[in-house]
Amino acid sequence: MGVALADLDLDGKPDAVVTNQTSGTVSFFRNISPMGNTLFGPKTDMEAGTWPPESRSQTFDRDGKPDIVIANSNSNTVSIYRNTSAPGSIAVIPKQDFSAAPLPTSIALGDIDGDENIDIVVGNDYPSVSVFRNNSTPGSVSLAARVDYPFTGNSAHRIALGDVNGDARPDIVSADQYQNAVVGLPQSEFSRHHQCFFVRSESQLWRRNHTLQCRCGRSRWRRQDRSRRAQ
Repeated sequence: MGVALADLDLDGKPDAVVTNQTSGTVSFFRNISPMGNTLFGPKTDMEAGTWPPESRSQTFDRDGKPDIVIANSNSNTVSIYRNTSAPGSIAVIPKQDFSAAPLPTSIALGDIDGDENIDIVVGNDYPSVSVFRNNSTPGSVSLAARVDYPFTGNSAHRIALGDVNGDARPDIVSADQYQNAVVGLPQSEFSRHHQCFFVRSESQLWRRNHTLQCRCGRSRWRRQDRSRRAQ
């Protein structure tokens, strides 16, 4: 089950979008909270793919309204619901499916190529990482065919985007749940499928005061990580 918050109807309140894995649906809840209280209206369900574990929200077609993207693990698809809401009423167009690599489980959003469109990055349990370039125009959602990048870990189970190496371009970082490791894919290395691995020097993933090591083709650096054991 995944949850995303976004002001779908542009009334100034974040609405909730929930993916339901067992039923293969996605539920939309309009936020009708008064000041100082939390209240959502009745849910509206729409069809999703099979076993959707993740949802994210962003404006893909640059019309100013946040759209919804979900990953469908057992359908091997990524689905986008284009937002057509008006203030006071949530409305989305039924899902538009795009072919994904096997077992897509996580989604990160960002402008990968600097064209001011929000692209989609998907982590797959296969394992691999897929990038969907956003070719959308106002009122129409379009994605280029995905590009898959090998993932030397066991599972790109959760991913995030950020400028890890300081080159002003978003890089991909993934948590590998089976190897107790964090795996990075710098954008400068996309074309070469070159990965950078952040591997904990201690055997326990959440042990204190351990060191993260990064080994890339041309660099090697260390930093201290003082993460505490999860409570």
